[in-house]
Amino acid sequence: MNAKDAPKIEVKVREKLGSRYAARARKEGLIPAVIYGHKKGPVSVVADGKELIGILQKSAHLIDIVVDGKSEHCVVKDMQWDYLGDTVIHVDFERVNLAEKVAMEVDLELVGEPKALSAAGAFLDHPLAQIEVECRADSIPEKIVLDIAELTEEKAITIADVKLPAGVTAKTDAETIVAQIKIAKEEVVEETTEEGAEPEVVGKDAKEENAE
Repeated sequence: MNAKDAPKIEVKVREKLGSRYAARARKEGLIPAVIYGHKKGPVSVVADGKELIGILQKSAHLIDIVVDGKSEHCVVKDMQWDYLGDTVIHVDFERVNLAEKVAMEVDLELVGEPKALSAAGAFLDHPLAQIEVECRADSIPEKIVLDIAELTEEKAITIADVKLPAGVTAKTDAETIVAQIKIAKEEVVEETTEEGAEPEVVGKDAKEENAE
């Protein structure tokens, strides 16, 4: 994302700190946050919840944050969620220089339908949802799109196979598997007789009847 395309949000400095005041801010529709880095002291702020969530949902990594009328380039370094895992309750922002390199987790999007999935028992295994990359702060991709249409059962796709934009390098280990096709093995269940059950003897009943 270019700096000129970075979303902008205005925040307010938090005068009162502590969990009680943070909880009160959340009830008012605000999200507590902290801005730190670049040899400046940390600043505790609050942002409009709907506006901030809207920016985060667009996978925006570089954000212009306006504090007391001054704009600062920041990246999202951490987000805290509530105990249900569906509501953001705190965000950490780090100040950045647009020309410096930063390491970020970027979403991975798989596209395409491999023909190999039509085989009996075949399924797609994709353990990674994000890739850690390093690049200039003004060149962080919103997401990495990977075409898996040619994926076969014989060869998995690893980080080394992922094509990244110019100036972007992967920090995740090159041998890490991104996607592969596996075949589910059928589980063989052996039939067993109940313990202690007497095996049936053919002709036994007939002999007993004749003996009576």
